[in-house]
Amino acid sequence: MKYAEKLANQSDCTNRHGCVIYKKNQLIGKGCNKDKTHPAAIYYYSGNIHAEFAAMITTNKKYLPGSSIFVVRIMRSKGEPLGISKPCKICMKMIRKAKIKKVYYTIEDGSWRMDRV
Repeated sequence: MKYAEKLANQSDCTNRHGCVIYKKNQLIGKGCNKDKTHPAAIYYYSGNIHAEFAAMITTNKKYLPGSSIFVVRIMRSKGEPLGISKPCKICMKMIRKAKIKKVYYTIEDGSWRMDRV
């Protein structure tokens, strides 16, 4: 989870999100949201790449089924707790299609929530 925070700090967006994907305690994907585009992103987003998408495109698709995804949002002001980073509807659709089993994300008080997919 700390690694997802580190990735969020690398984001060039105003709302900084980081994402990691693990399977059997092994890191298989990572990414942060970006103002850039990606050829596959035209089917999903209009402005920027979401952290979940960025992490999924770095992962070999055969390893995604049964994995867990962790998403974190770093707030703009230092000292604030982590923000809400629940994946959007489009990201959730991709997560379901990839057969990822668990989604962990930060909520408004900085703690984590887990949803089974």
